[in-house]
Amino acid sequence: MLKKLPSVKILIIAILICLSADSFSQVSISGPSCVVAGTTSFYSYGGSYDGTTTMTWCVTNGTIQQAYGSNITGTGSCRSGTAVGSIAVLFSSAGSGVVQLSGSNGSAPNLYVTVVNALNPGTVTANATQTIAYNSTPSTISCSVAAYGACSPSYTYQWQQSTDNVYWTDMSQTTQNLTIASPLLITTYYRRMVTELSTNTVKYTNTATVFVNPPPFSAGTISTCTQIYIQVVLQPLRVPHPWGVIAGEAILTNGNTL
Repeated sequence: MLKKLPSVKILIIAILICLSADSFSQVSISGPSCVVAGTTSFYSYGGSYDGTTTMTWCVTNGTIQQAYGSNITGTGSCRSGTAVGSIAVLFSSAGSGVVQLSGSNGSAPNLYVTVVNALNPGTVTANATQTIAYNSTPSTISCSVAAYGACSPSYTYQWQQSTDNVYWTDMSQTTQNLTIASPLLITTYYRRMVTELSTNTVKYTNTATVFVNPPPFSAGTISTCTQIYIQVVLQPLRVPHPWGVIAGEAILTNGNTL
């Protein structure tokens, strides 16, 4: 039995070494792997740590806006400190980015991030400006499709109209292009509102303007002229006065005229 003890100790030591290696390999980075350029994303330390654990975070194609921990040093794309459990990152442009984490508990595998463009609501491509006759219908306003805004974007369209280009009201149309069926009597402005559903981001296309000419003037004829006489009768002013005479009239002290 005594001869078997060394093998048991070796086995125990081997198990401890494996456990120690596993604890270091469990360090990871949690956060989104696809983000929109110009928005802030948050990344956190995956694994156990305490108040003495030192950590260094770095990113490419972005800036660390805030590091949450103690004794923070560094600016821009790298921050170091104690127990830095999470960071806020702003990726500046579309392309790819990398989030890196290392520290006294080991290094995490790099997190590779896809950065997509911000939402593009599209633009009016046809009949952005048109002038029509009074009480007539304008041509169809064509618009390009929306793009970007999310890693797997989904959009809704809502056309709006305004008579002053300031206050807008929703229309019934929710299509890519706008066909106006009702004749117009005044100049009217149109735009398309685009909502990206996964991020709830809202943007608007440029404005299309339909100028409406004034109604045509119809000259009438006068077949009969009618003379109108106005009779104005002027009467003298009668006002009681202690002197008794005003404008040639004798006035009694009781206010009556003679």
